Parts: sequence; structure tokens; C-alpha cells
Amino acid sequence: MPIPLDLAADAVEAGAQQAAVELGGVDLRPGMVLTDLLSGSEMGVAWTEEMKRRIDPLTADDVAEVIAFAVGRPRHVSLPEILLMPAKQL
Repeated sequence: MPIPLDLAADAVEAGAQQAAVELGGVDLRPGMVLTDLLSGSEMGVAWTEEMKRRIDPLTADDVAEVIAFAVGRPRHVSLPEILLMPAKQL
């Protein structure tokens, strides 16, 4: 049974809020990130390959590098929000 879209969106938002707490208050909002989530189907693999060609999505390393930067700031530096997007997704 498919998950209703609004329920899935609420779960993503709750995860983002928890991540912000764990990152010391930094609200990290990444755009498209390349994952293995869609690798279980031919249609998912085809879609992923098309997105890689068109958008050149972020990698886990891209996101990890930004997280390391954010949590490494001195205490007197506030970085409340980061919007991280592939250049072609804008």
C-alpha cells in the first residue's frame, strides 16, 4: 500500500527538524542527492540515470563536507540555515 504524500512529507519534515537539532541548530536543506533508494527497479534506475545526466545531483560526500563545515564553526558564528543544491537544479 503506498504511503500518502502528505504523510511522507510530514515524515521528511520531522526528520529535517531532528537533524537540525543534532547539527547544533543548523537547518540543512539539500536538493537532489544521489542515493541507492531507486536502484531496486528498472524504472528507478532509468530515472536515476536521467537525473544524473540532467541535474548532476549532490553526492553523500558533498553533503558530508557541508555538515563538517557547519559543525566546525566557532560558537560565536551562527549558521541557522543552509540550502545546498546541485547547480543545475536551481
